[in-house]
Amino acid sequence: MEKSRRSTGIKLVATIANTFLLIYFTFQLLNQPFVHGNEVPLIQGVTYFKNIVLNLEDKPHHKDLMFIDVAYDKQMIEKLDTNGFPIGKQAITDRKKLAKFFKVLNRKPSNQKFVICDIFFADPATIDECAGDSVSADVALRGELAKMKNIVLSYHFKEDKDSLDLPIFKVPPRGIADYATTNNTFLKFNLLYRDSIKSSPLVMYETLHKQSLKKGKWFYWLNGKRILKSFIVDFKVRNYDLFVSKNRYKVDNLDALLTLDDEDILAHVKDRIIVVGDFQSDKHETIYGETVGPLILLNTYLGLLNGDNVVTPTFLIFLFGCFFCLSIMIFYPANRFESWLKNTFENTQFKSAITLLSYMSLLIVTSALSFFLFNIHLSILLLTIYLYVLKNIVRLIYRRLGWLEKNVSENEQKATLA
Repeated sequence: MEKSRRSTGIKLVATIANTFLLIYFTFQLLNQPFVHGNEVPLIQGVTYFKNIVLNLEDKPHHKDLMFIDVAYDKQMIEKLDTNGFPIGKQAITDRKKLAKFFKVLNRKPSNQKFVICDIFFADPATIDECAGDSVSADVALRGELAKMKNIVLSYHFKEDKDSLDLPIFKVPPRGIADYATTNNTFLKFNLLYRDSIKSSPLVMYETLHKQSLKKGKWFYWLNGKRILKSFIVDFKVRNYDLFVSKNRYKVDNLDALLTLDDEDILAHVKDRIIVVGDFQSDKHETIYGETVGPLILLNTYLGLLNGDNVVTPTFLIFLFGCFFCLSIMIFYPANRFESWLKNTFENTQFKSAITLLSYMSLLIVTSALSFFLFNIHLSILLLTIYLYVLKNIVRLIYRRLGWLEKNVSENEQKATLA
């Protein structure tokens, strides 16, 4: 009797300890800026089922957003080699038109809600002092950007990933617009690099909500809530919503927009988030197919706004419950679920892999439930290997201690009596 109580106590402690260990591993995986390749089909399938088949998504109101495409508003400038010598021409966004547009916005700085300017100003319009028109365009744009309220400019890491490629305009707030890919597909967006380099969506959130991201002992904190620094973005606004849907968001051309009177432009942008960028060639592969770059930044902000990366107490309880049940399967080998699996697949080709498949299936269910209940994808299939190895180690230990055969026989007796 005493040995039985001792073994029961050890198993319970091991089950609880493993539950917390699984939660720890989960957050380590969630905070990585990338997703493992085997997770992509699961994430895509669950997302499609929830958002497209069941249509369980809330899209932003059309009056809250405005999209401005600068793909066809170009000017030609000299392209320089690494030594500063001209080697040809390159097209950049027409800075005279941008300066004119921002000048209109600066007439009423608080009229629009925010401006996401997803244009990288890498080079000056010209280095030729004789080309005064281009030089004055840069000067004019720099002056208008300095006056802008609630705006963020995009910039990037250099190819070596160790240094920053800064825009020539340094006055307005800037944010990193880079991300990691999985199989060349965008899934997760990292809000912060090296604990100090902020992304564009984070800069936008902090500006609008007067909050700052803070690093705690276990989690990052934003607006008084625990958050994931890196999270899988749920696209509430997709290419389909801009170019295909009957109820699509309007995409304005900058050149056409500037033909309106100033008052009409100001009325058009009132209280809106304005997304400025190239909606034709700046395309990235996502689980929804090709998506324009500015939408990645917008949807990441919308995810922050919706709390898609918030770690709530309910979410932690959910993880504890799911992982506790998984741990029971490991440390209580004679449970009914495993007995049912063995009886069901006894004479099939899956018999040898039943333990591995059962853990993978339960982790898939856990991830799907997490997305449906909390809008958080759990990239945890890698835990299947850990659970499988741990299960075999526990079996070996139990056999040496003489616990396994005893537990199995007791379970079989109960099943017979039932």
